[in-house]
Formats: sequence, structure tokens, C-alpha cells
Amino acid sequence: MKYFNGMIAVAANLVLLTSVFAETSPSDPAANPRSQWAVIASGEVLKSGLADLLNVHLSQDESIALVDRERLRDATRELQFAKILQADHPQLRLQLGKTLNADRLLVLSMLQEQGKPLLRAVVCDANRGVRLAHQTFAFSENLLQLTEQLAASVDEIDQRFTSGIHTIVAVPAFLSEDFSQRFSHLQSRFSNLLSDSLATYPGVAVVEIEEANAILREQQVTLSDGLRRPIAMIVKGSYTIQQTKPDTPRKVTLHIELTKNAADAETIDKSIELRHIDDWFVKTFAKQLATMGSKNDSELTTDLQKAILLRHAERFAELGDWDRSSSLREAALVLDPQDALQRGLVISELQYHFTRDIDQYWFKKKSPAEHRQAILQRAADDYVRALDHLEFLIQNRRIKRGDAIGLFQSQMWYKQGAVGPIPDDISRHSALQPACTAQRRFIREVYAAVNELEPGRVLPPHLSDPFYGWQYPLVLHTCNDVIFNHYNQDSLESLWDTISRVLPDDANVSSLVMGVMSRDFASETRADHAEFLDRRQSLQTSIRETTDPQAKALANNEFHRVSPNDFHHHVDQAKREWTTFLERLTESDRAVVRLYGHYGRLTIFGKQNPLPIIDALESQLAEIKSLGRIHDRELKPLETNLAMARKRYQAVPFPTPAWKGIEQSLGQMRFDPISLTVQGEPSTNPPPQIKGMLKCGEHCDAFWTQDQFFVMHEPGVLQEIKLSDATWKHALFWEVSWDGECIWLFAHGQGIVAFKPDGTRLATLNARDHLPGYDRGICLLGLSPRRALAVGSFGENKRAWCGVLEIDEQGKPSVDLFFEAKLAAEGRPAAESAADPLTAFRPNWIHRFNSAGGNSTVFVGRSELKGALEIDLQTRQVSVSKFLNTSSFGRQAFFSHNGNLIASLGGNSLMQYTVADDNTAVRQQKLSTIDPYVDQLLLHDGWLYVPGKVWRRMDPDELQLQRLQPSNSRLPTRYWSMKFGVSAHYGLVGHSLYENQPPLFQISVD
Repeated sequence: MKYFNGMIAVAANLVLLTSVFAETSPSDPAANPRSQWAVIASGEVLKSGLADLLNVHLSQDESIALVDRERLRDATRELQFAKILQADHPQLRLQLGKTLNADRLLVLSMLQEQGKPLLRAVVCDANRGVRLAHQTFAFSENLLQLTEQLAASVDEIDQRFTSGIHTIVAVPAFLSEDFSQRFSHLQSRFSNLLSDSLATYPGVAVVEIEEANAILREQQVTLSDGLRRPIAMIVKGSYTIQQTKPDTPRKVTLHIELTKNAADAETIDKSIELRHIDDWFVKTFAKQLATMGSKNDSELTTDLQKAILLRHAERFAELGDWDRSSSLREAALVLDPQDALQRGLVISELQYHFTRDIDQYWFKKKSPAEHRQAILQRAADDYVRALDHLEFLIQNRRIKRGDAIGLFQSQMWYKQGAVGPIPDDISRHSALQPACTAQRRFIREVYAAVNELEPGRVLPPHLSDPFYGWQYPLVLHTCNDVIFNHYNQDSLESLWDTISRVLPDDANVSSLVMGVMSRDFASETRADHAEFLDRRQSLQTSIRETTDPQAKALANNEFHRVSPNDFHHHVDQAKREWTTFLERLTESDRAVVRLYGHYGRLTIFGKQNPLPIIDALESQLAEIKSLGRIHDRELKPLETNLAMARKRYQAVPFPTPAWKGIEQSLGQMRFDPISLTVQGEPSTNPPPQIKGMLKCGEHCDAFWTQDQFFVMHEPGVLQEIKLSDATWKHALFWEVSWDGECIWLFAHGQGIVAFKPDGTRLATLNARDHLPGYDRGICLLGLSPRRALAVGSFGENKRAWCGVLEIDEQGKPSVDLFFEAKLAAEGRPAAESAADPLTAFRPNWIHRFNSAGGNSTVFVGRSELKGALEIDLQTRQVSVSKFLNTSSFGRQAFFSHNGNLIASLGGNSLMQYTVADDNTAVRQQKLSTIDPYVDQLLLHDGWLYVPGKVWRRMDPDELQLQRLQPSNSRLPTRYWSMKFGVSAHYGLVGHSLYENQPPLFQISVD
């Protein structure tokens, strides 16, 4: 089995102190009074002559013995040099040390930093595989000075470990408890401070966490029952950072637990100013840990170690820190490799992490190309890591068939529904190739063994849901590989493997494979041509802008190589390879595989000769049905494709949809255009294109476009309120709310702005000075004059918060945050996550409901979670609604009246809830079937209006709907795409979202 080759970025709130018990080894001075050193240098360092000078210098030190150079040359001939330097390849250092009989390795290599050459020196203990030092030196032509610096470093390390290693310390990151995550970067910084300090104590070796885990993984290969580790103490810590006032120093509150054995635990609570924390870690805490480690001769039991690791893994998992939680579980797996549950959790948590990265970085955004590629490469590495764990579970029969299938289905290195090749996205394609390769190997070598597992499940169902059977995930991932990789040779070979060998002889016909067989060379050639042009343009830019003569020459050669002739040759080559592949399918001894080949060949022929091919496609479809191995859901898209071909080439029309026979009528309604002018602008200027509107009291309306905000105090006259100088391709303003005195809104580049209808700005609140973040969404609701409720969400984990914003008479804003939700939804059953108000979410609508008894409650929609958040405005208690489980589009989809809540549920149902004072639904009923996706309910002149292609209205007391268009009729289509509102000046109004219509209509009802 292939084990994990990528470096794992592990972080946890643990400090592991490992006492090394007495044993005879080459690092024991009693066994070997002179430490044996081996100096290993890269090719660049050897050419410089530095390694020779250093060997001569060190050979004069009587306390050091050097490995014979001939033996060193033989041992390192086949060595993967770069890997010795990496923290996660200790096994190479162990192997080399054993071969050379060396105590310590000094590995020298060159690197570049900001264009300057540096010498990197890594010192390793060859008997335990740990790195004792990692230093960099400025590389200069003065090799004698550099030799003296290296020799001094060797002497210092030799003196520090004269008596060998008596304590091995692993220092992972601390756990930040801060909700805002503004100080999460200190998790690693605190551990680095402690590591650097501990490394100065005699006999103390500081092990990087990725190094410790790599050692454990390497030993796990041979120790299937787990590894016994003599850990003497575990130190777990967390911190919060507070600042009571803007002009006071920040304080760090540390909580540290020292566990020596099951009955002996010590707690340290430390509060210290942030500016003094470095001194405390370096001068006080490091010394305390080093002393305790050298004196402690007891060790923790394996069970206790595992329990502590998993407890902290759960804590990180709750917060959505999948990097750290998965790595902690891997450390626990070393103690108990056969723990199927923990391995299943590692697979899922890795998947949560790389799915989040892939979703965020799949398409090109403003992030630097190097950063994006690094993120995608890490996602690919995590995918490979997860597949390795899944392979272990399958090969060792630690799970059942349902677990294996569900876990494999969830492992997606691609963004589902978006795998089609993007012409100019070469970096994404190259970054994810390791994932493609790993998937092909898994399918070829492992997946067939899934059918040999016992039926059923042993893991919690939420880890392997949804479940669509054995064939579906196999075919889904294989087909996406083919499409993503432009039908290249490797992906097609994987498809052949899947349909001709991995799938059984009696496998069902797959519409996914049929879709791959419908290869469209025309659109593909256009995409390839765009990629070709982009590549040539990129090379031209490099030739023009680069100052390095060598790089310019390489780019110039590549530019001439990427010629139009090469492009056309590439297209012809792809067509020949595809034709050959289809012929191979048609010659298969499997009926379904032959069918795929024939279908692909018919598709190619059909694009060139469409009319005669339709009969052949019908014959093909009949053959598919005759096999009797296709589900109706798989058959339907094939029948649809054939019907479209008939329509296109034989002029056979589709059946006329029922709605096309319906008359268009305004019925009782009238739409009258409203003339708009902007104050201070010529009346001949085109009117602004309205994107939204809100009634603000009895005499003012607010209107906004994509980048302008207006108020209307007089009918037809708009007065612009300048709120932001920012420019953005999307809307600058959203979440506009009225509190009875002020307008509250979110302005891009500003934050939350509160101002009076006359334009007087009262306050601006933003994430920099007043609030947690809101980059994942925000909802605002005016409560009373100068008071508003804000619900925001931020960060990759979608942490959410609720707070009351208030502006006093002097114009000073204040924020009262009363609720935080930071637990990850992933990793739990969907029902459990939805029922927990502390689950992080993105708010997507907000509505205030007043019960018949006078209680005031705010409901907040949680995107991707069932069940609205429920906020009691009197007590500020937050819970999940017992009845409001809606995916409604916005706040205007609700209406409250006399203890009744009317809601459009986003489908085609208008619901009524009669709500008791304890916010339980005493009764709920469907009032009517309405047009799909109605997201507005409008109260005007005593009537509640329900817009749509057919308008309806009802008396809020009687709840009987009236249709405003005659039966068997709808509004004319030009009014279908409008948004509506209630105006202080015009009553019901509608505004078109498109420029080919008047910007505003007054709506009258007879």
C-alpha cells in the first residue's frame, strides 16, 4: 500500500514530552565517546568546494569522527537528497544513519530567497530520525568564513547533546478560543517560540509535529497492533485575547493542563499582556517544561494518550479546523491502527477540508495565481491522503460495503457540475493531476474489492451518505476524470478499465458514460483554441517583460514551438485517438461496452450526417432497452437527446407546453409608467435602472441602482445620497432596512451605514472597528428609532453572530453582541447540525413576528440548514424554530398579522401558521397553490398582495385569496421579471430589472 508522501501540516493544542529511557546506542557516550558525523551536500554545494573545506576543518576536531568519504559516496548515490531535508521523511534519515553507522547527519543545500543565495544546514539525529537544528546562512564567496560558522554550529550542537537525547519534545500549535479568529495566527507563533526556546536546553530535541507524525506513520507500516510510545507528559493549552478599551494593552489568557498520568493533572491559568508573552514562553515556561521532562520517569498509558488526542481532535473538528483534527486522529491511529471509526473520520474531515478549498478556488478569482495553485495542490494531496486511509480500511476489511461505497462517493477532487475544461486554467489542471492519478490507481487496484466486503455499514451513516449504490460513484468519478482531462490517454485508459474490467459483465447501462460518448469536438476545439491563444499571449508577455536573458530565450523558443500548425496537429491527433478508442470499445466481448462504442461512433457520424443517423440512434435506444439493464432515470436523458435531434433535423416539434395556450391578460390590474428625474441632472438624461426600493415612513421612498442610492421626497424626483466611493462589478448596496427614523444598509467598501432620509449620516460600523466579520453574509432589521438588529457571518467556516446596533443622541454608535455560532455543520448528522443553534451558518433572510400576546420574535433564515434561527427580542434567547423550516428567498416572503404568520415557502405554496406565545405552531395550513418561487408579499390599502405570473390578493383577516387575472390567463410576459414594492407616493409599484423597459411602474387594481 502506498502511504502518505505529502507533508502534513499538523497543529493541535498539545505539547508531548517524550522521555528517552536508558538504552545503548551510538549517541550514548559510554558506547561511543566520539560522535560520528556525516556531512552530506547537494551538487551545488559540492561544486562550490564548501563541503571539502568543512570536512577538513571538522577532521581537526578530536571530539568528532567523520564518516569515511568513500562509504558516504556509496550510501548516498541512490539517495533522494531533497527528502532528507524535509520534516516528514525521517525514515530516510534513519536508513542513512544505519547504513553509515553515523550518530548525526549534517545536510547542506542551496536555496534562493528574494533573489539571494542562502545555504541551508539541517542537523539530524540519525538514530531517532529527528532534526536537531535547522539554520540558514547567507552564502558568499568567503567560504572560509562560512566554514567557520558551520563548524561553530556543529560544535554547539555536539556540546548540547554530549550525553545524548534525554527528552524529546513535540510542540504543536495552541488552540485559539477567540470567536473573531483575528488572533488565530498566534497558534503557530506560540508553538514556535516554545520550540526555539526548548531547543537551547542540553539533551532536549524539539520534534516538529509533521516529523513526529511521519515517524509514527512509518512505524505503523510494520506495527499493525500500534506503537507504544514512552510519553511522560502531555501539555494541552488554549488561549483567548481580550482588549477592554482601544487604548489599553491586549491581554492573553492561557489555560494549560499538564497530564502526567491518569491520576495526576496540573492546571496552569495565566493572564499576561500580549507584549510580554514572548518573554514568558522563552524564559519561564520553556525552562519549566524542560526541567519537568528530565525529572519525570513515568509514562502515560496508550489508552490515556489516545483519549487525550481524540478529545482534542473533536474540539478542533467542532470548530471546522479539519487540518488539525485529522492530523490528531492520525496520531491516535498510530496507537490503534485498526480503529475504523477514527480512520473514517479522518477520511471525512480531509474531504470537508479539500472540498471547501476546491469550491472556493475552482474558478479564477482575485487571489494570486501562485497562492491559488498552492491551495489546489494541497487539496489534491489531502485527497490522496484520504484515499490511502480508505484503501487501508477496505484491504483490511475494517468496514462494510455501504461504508466503503459512501466514503468513496464523497471523495471529490473536483467541483461537481463544473468539471468541463476551462480554456486558460492550466494551473488548476496541473495542480490536481496527483488526485487524478490517485483516483485511477484506486479504481484499478482497490475498488473491485469493495464487493467482497460484508453488506451493510459499521460507521455512522452520516459519514457515508448519500448512498446511490456501488456503480454510481465509480462511473461518476471516472467520467469526470475524462472530461476534466480533455479525454487524454490516461483518463481514457481509466474509463476502459472501469467499464471493461472493474464493472461486472451484467452492469447497467450508464447515462453518464453515454454522455462522455457524446463527445462534441466542435466546442472542444473552440476551447482548445482559446487555450492555445492564451498560451501564446502569456509567452509573448514573458518575452516582453522578463529581464533574465535565459528565461527570455526559453520563452521565445516555447513561443515558436507553440505554433498554429501544432494546434491543428493536436486537434487531428485527438480525433484519431478518440476514434481508435471507440473502435476498441466496439470490439469488446461485453455487450454494454460495445454499445458505448457504437453510440460514440454514431454521435461522431451524426454530427457530420445528421439526417440518416436519427434512425440509427433510435435503433441504438431500442438495443439499450432490450438489454433490460437501465433504470428509468438513466433512460430519460437519452430519450430527451433523441427527441431534440428529431426536432432539429426532422422538423418534428416538441409537444406544445400547456402554458403556451394560456391567454395573456392584465385582468383587474393596470401598469402605468412613472417618469423619473434625478435632482440636479438634466431631464433628458436616461433614468436610473432601479434594482431595489423600500418605503421609509409615510413621505419618503428609498431607491437604489447597482452603484447609486436615492431618496424620493417628492413624486418622481430622486435625490442621490452619496454613501460610498467604491466601485464594484456587483451591487454596492444591499440589506436596506427602516427603523422608523433612520435608514440602515450595507454599503460595499464602507460597512453598515445609518443615515436619515435627508442624507445626514449618523454612523458607520465595520468589521475593522466595531463588528466581527460579515464577508459571508449579513442581514439587517430596524427595531426602533436608531436601533437595528444585525446578523452576520464571516470566514471559511461561516461563523455567525447576532448583535443590536444603536446610535445615541450624540451620534455615538454602540454594538451589543449577544450570540455567537461557531460549530461546524459538517461531521454531524444533518438533523443534529440543523437542530443546534450554535451551528455556524450564512443568514439569507430576516423577519420580525409579533405574536397575539405581544411577544416580539425575529426569525433568521440559515442558508444550507433546515430550521430558522429564532431570537426572542425581550430575553435575547436564541433557539431553532420548532415550525419554521423554510427555504424562502427573502424577508418580503413573510407577513405577520394578529398572531398569524403568512409565508411563501419558495416552492409554490402559500402557508399560514397560527403561532402561540411560546412560538409553537398551534395550527398550520396551506392557503393556496401559487406561482413557483414567489419571494414577495406586499401589504397595501388593507390587502395582502401575492405577485407572480398570476397576481392574487387577500384580506389578512379572512385569508381568502382572490385571483386578479381571469381563469386560464396570465400577465403579459414583459411583467414576469419585475420586482415589486409599496411606495409612500404611488402605492403598489414595480421596477424592471432590464433596461429595455421603463424603470418604474405604478400598479393599480380595480
